[in-house]
Amino acid sequence: MSRTDARHRLGSWLVAGLGAWCTVPAQDLPVPQGVLTTFTVRRDEDRVSVAANRPAMPCDRALRELASALGWRLRWQVDALGEQLAGEIVDLAFDDLEPRAAAQLIAVAGGADVVVNQRNDDLGRVQVDLVVVEVPDAVTEVGRARLRRSALDWYERFLENSERAADPDAVEAVDARIDVAELLRGQGELEAATRVLEEAYALAPHAASIPTALLRMAECYLELGSSYYAECERRARELTRLHPGRPEAVRATVLLGRLLLAQARYEECISELGKRSLYVAGNPEVVDVYLLLARAWFRLDRPTESASVLATLDEAWKAVDMSTSQRADHAFLRGAVAQLLGRHREAVRDLERYFELVDEEHADRPVAFVALGDAYLAGERYLQARAAAFAARETGRGLDGVWARRSSELWARTMLALGDEERAFLELEVEVRKDPEREAELALFLAARLRERGRYQKAVSVLERIVGRGDEVGDRARLETIEALYEQGLDTGSLHGFPEQARGLAAKISSTELQRRVAELFGQAYDALGDIERAADAWRGVIR
Repeated sequence: MSRTDARHRLGSWLVAGLGAWCTVPAQDLPVPQGVLTTFTVRRDEDRVSVAANRPAMPCDRALRELASALGWRLRWQVDALGEQLAGEIVDLAFDDLEPRAAAQLIAVAGGADVVVNQRNDDLGRVQVDLVVVEVPDAVTEVGRARLRRSALDWYERFLENSERAADPDAVEAVDARIDVAELLRGQGELEAATRVLEEAYALAPHAASIPTALLRMAECYLELGSSYYAECERRARELTRLHPGRPEAVRATVLLGRLLLAQARYEECISELGKRSLYVAGNPEVVDVYLLLARAWFRLDRPTESASVLATLDEAWKAVDMSTSQRADHAFLRGAVAQLLGRHREAVRDLERYFELVDEEHADRPVAFVALGDAYLAGERYLQARAAAFAARETGRGLDGVWARRSSELWARTMLALGDEERAFLELEVEVRKDPEREAELALFLAARLRERGRYQKAVSVLERIVGRGDEVGDRARLETIEALYEQGLDTGSLHGFPEQARGLAAKISSTELQRRVAELFGQAYDALGDIERAADAWRGVIR
C-alpha cells in the first residue's frame, strides 16, 4: 500500500472509531475536574477524556470553551483565523475523546488546525498552550511533515487503544501497523518502522497481509545498512520460504540478490537467483533478476558470462519496457562489459546512454567513467578519454580493487597519449610507493609502460618492490624483470651480463607457462652470445 492509500485508510478509521481510541496519560495535562456548559472533562486514574453534545456552535467559541474546560491557554497564529472560525458552525457530539484530538477535530471542521505546546512555568507547573494555526500546505516540505506527523499521531492512538480492546480485530490491527510503518519509513524513522512491523508479525503471523509486513521489514533493514543485513536476509528468506507464490516473494528475491551483492557474496548471489528463477519468470521483476545476475558476473570480472545473461535479457525485454532505473543499470552493464570484451564502439554507445539516464549521485558513475575513458582511448579520442579520466578521479575516490587500479592506469595512459610522460610516470610511481603490496598490479602496469619507452632500469627498479612475492603476481614481476634485463641487453648491444643477472630470478618462477617464456629468453641470449651448447639446454628447459 502507498503512503497515499495509508492516509485514505486513516481517514476512514477516524470517522468510524474516534471514541474508542483516545487516551492520554493524565500527568501530561493539567485538567480540572468537573462539568462545564459545553464540555465534560473526565479524569480517571490513567486517562483524561472530554465529552460534548451540543449542536450548532461556532468553532471559535467551541475552542475557547474547550481550552477553558481543560485549563489551557488559547492562542491564534493570526487574528484572522479567529474571525474565520467564528463563521463556521460545528455540531459537537462525541464522548470519551482525548483532549488534543477533540481540539483538532473542531479546528479542522472550521478549516484550520491546532498545535498543542506544553511547558513549565517559573514555579514548575505544567502550562499548555492550544495554538490555532493554518491548515498545513502539502505543497511545502514543512506542511507535508506536519501532515505526516498528524497522521502518525492518529495511527498511534488507534494502535494503543486497539490493544486495550477486549477482542481486537487482529487483521485490522496488522493492516494498521503496516500502514504506520510505511508512514514512519517515509519520515526516515526506519528502526521505529521495523519495530511496528515486528509487532504486526507477532500479533497474527498467518494473516493475509503478513507477506507485505515481511517484505517491508526486509526493505527497512536493507536501508538501515550493514549492521542490519543479517535481519534483512532472515526476513527475506522467511518470506520466500513461507509464501513462495505471493508477489511479495518475487520482490523479496530481488531484494535478497541486492543484499548478497552489497556483501560481495557474488557466487552465492548467482546461485540463489538461479534457484529462484522459476518463481520470478513472467513477472516484471525478472528484469531485475537478470540485471543482478549480470552484475554479479561483472563483479567477479567474468565479462563473458555477464554478456551472456544480458543477451538473454535482451531477447525477452526491450529497453523501452524497462523502468528508468532498470534502463540505467542495463546501459551501464552493457557498456562496461562490452569494454572489457574489447567492443569499444558498443561500450561508448551504451555508456553515453547511461550518463543520459542518471543523476550525479548514481553509484555506478565512477566505474562507468573508467570504462568510457578506456573505450575513448581505444578509439584514439584522447581529449574525451582525458576528460573521463578526470571525472573518474573526481567521483571515484571510494573505488577499490581492480577498478581503482584501472582508474589509475587510465589516468596515466591518457597523460602518456597526450605527451605528458614524465608527470604520468611520477604520479604512478608515487602511488606504487605508498603501498607496493596493495598496488602490485599498478606496479606491473607502470613497469610495462616504462619498458615500452626503453626505460628498462627504471622498470627493474619499480619491479624490485614486488619480485619477492610468492604468488602469481610475484611470478609475473620476476618474468617482467627478466624481460626488461634482456631488452636492455639487446638495446645496448651487450647480453653478456644478462644470464648472471636473470638466473636467480628464473629459479624462483613456479608457473610452468612463465618458465617456458624464461627458457626462450635464455636460449635467445645464449644464441646471440654464440654459446650453442647452453642455448640448446635452455631450449630444452635447462637453464645454467
